[in-house]
Parts: sequence; structure tokens; C-alpha cells
Amino acid sequence: MIGDPQPFGYRVVSDEAGTTCLRLSGELDMEAAPTLKNVLHDLQHGGAQEIVIDLRELSFLDSMGLSALVDAHTAGREGHQKVSFIRGGRTVQRVFTVTEMDERVSWVEPS
Repeated sequence: MIGDPQPFGYRVVSDEAGTTCLRLSGELDMEAAPTLKNVLHDLQHGGAQEIVIDLRELSFLDSMGLSALVDAHTAGREGHQKVSFIRGGRTVQRVFTVTEMDERVSWVEPS
């Protein structure tokens, strides 16, 4: 039996070096994607020098969620801001692999 859907959530953690970690949880789907876009926009225009998006607690990712993540990566590159990702679980990583986005974004190890 498939578990109950988990609501999308996020937490922002910043350090003294100017790195902002955005920890995502639950299901990043078409309903949650606009919220994520707004959060990322605020972070990218709020002075964060580097953004690390942690996908480890995501339980689901659809194409709209992936699009929001890739848009943030692209916007960061165009704005000379580093946006990278911490790999998620198998289900989430599969979306990146199938779409070949895993080769187009930057990955970092959790610290």
C-alpha cells in the first residue's frame, strides 16, 4: 500500500560564509512548485551568495517541481550565483536521470 501524501515543506538555513541551504521535504508537485519558485526568487534576490538545495527529504518530484529547480539553477548561473543540489532518494533522483537533468545541474555532498 502506498503511504499517504506528504505535504510540501521547506526550511531555510544560512551560515556565516553566505551559503543558504534550502531543505525541501514532502511532495514537490505542480501544486507546490509555485511556492518553491517564490521562495527561490526571494533567496536569489535577497543577497544569498550561494544556494544549496537539499533534496534528501523529498518523497516525490514531478515535472513541474523539476522545472522549478532547474529554473533556479539556470537563474543562478545567469546571475553569477552558485546554485547546487544535494542528491535526493531514488525516486527523486530517477526524475533527474530520466530527463538527463542530473548531468546539467551541479551536485554537492552534504556537509
